[in-house]
Amino acid sequence: MRRAISRASRQIATLTLLLFGLTVVVPAGAVPPDSWPTSWLWSWAVNRPLWSAAAAALGAPVMAGPAPFTGEHHVPAGETTAAGGAGRRVSQAADTLPPYQPHDPTAPTTPTGVAEPGFDAATSRRDADEATARTDVYDNADGSTTVRTYSRPVNYRAGDGSWRPIDTDLVERRDGRLHMRANSLQVSVAGSTGDTDLGVLALPDGKRVAYELDGAADVVAETDGNTAIYRDILPHTDLELITFDAGLKETLVLHSPQAPSTWTFPLDLTGLTPRLTAEG
Repeated sequence: MRRAISRASRQIATLTLLLFGLTVVVPAGAVPPDSWPTSWLWSWAVNRPLWSAAAAALGAPVMAGPAPFTGEHHVPAGETTAAGGAGRRVSQAADTLPPYQPHDPTAPTTPTGVAEPGFDAATSRRDADEATARTDVYDNADGSTTVRTYSRPVNYRAGDGSWRPIDTDLVERRDGRLHMRANSLQVSVAGSTGDTDLGVLALPDGKRVAYELDGAADVVAETDGNTAIYRDILPHTDLELITFDAGLKETLVLHSPQAPSTWTFPLDLTGLTPRLTAEG
């Protein structure tokens, strides 16, 4: 019983000392009337200078820092526009930019000097040994180096292991078909729709996909770079086949409401099995 009473007495004494300390330490006006200074206590607890002072008093290491500010933190009302004060012009601090000025089209121009030549399409030389699928490196005539990075592949791995530029333009070859000029993928489209395979994509490992368009009229392709256009391949419909770095894309152009609204592309596959995805 005596031990319990002694413990309770110590707790009461500790609480009394804490309350007395708060009445001495808390500045006047820091706590609103009829409120408990919890927010003030928290700001006091996380105040690093106070912890540093306590650590120094106990002989613990204290991190060195700049000298504390000893000037006046308050500005006289006469130097502001508050309460009818006249205020004062803001002075520019040392090593800062000048105040903002609106653009003046009549102001004289300031030349920046001659820029370094760097990359020049006419004189810079591509370094094939440093290229990757998505980057090209150029040695410039002035001794500098230019690295160009792309979001899509621009080079393909040739049989000798080097990286060569992809060229998606269509060129006609002996078989009468229009082939992508240079790529590790072998992509070709029909020179005319009388050919059985309208579009063909062959992978380096021998896998192959080809397709036709049911009901297609016999028309000759018109070429423009990497695009083959088959006009009136279906009633009121043109077909565009476009080659790109990763394959072949088809676009149907409908010229009237009488154009077909459904299309069938029979597949001819080698080493591949088609399947529908969740998106159809």
